[in-house]
Amino acid sequence: MAILNEIIWRTQSTDFWVGFKAFGVIPLTMVFAVIQMPLIKRFHVEPVSLQASDASEGDLGKG
Repeated sequence: MAILNEIIWRTQSTDFWVGFKAFGVIPLTMVFAVIQMPLIKRFHVEPVSLQASDASEGDLGKG
């Protein structure tokens, strides 16, 4: 995004650049986020529950 911003800033008019910053960056960010969702879901690590962590330490039966 930084490189694209620099290219547009240096090659286009100020009005076009402002429009890009206002109406182009947000949709591009959303598209990137949607594209990344399968990767995030694939490598998501579930948090360990309290019971599972106590059971692994052998403290579940104490109390």
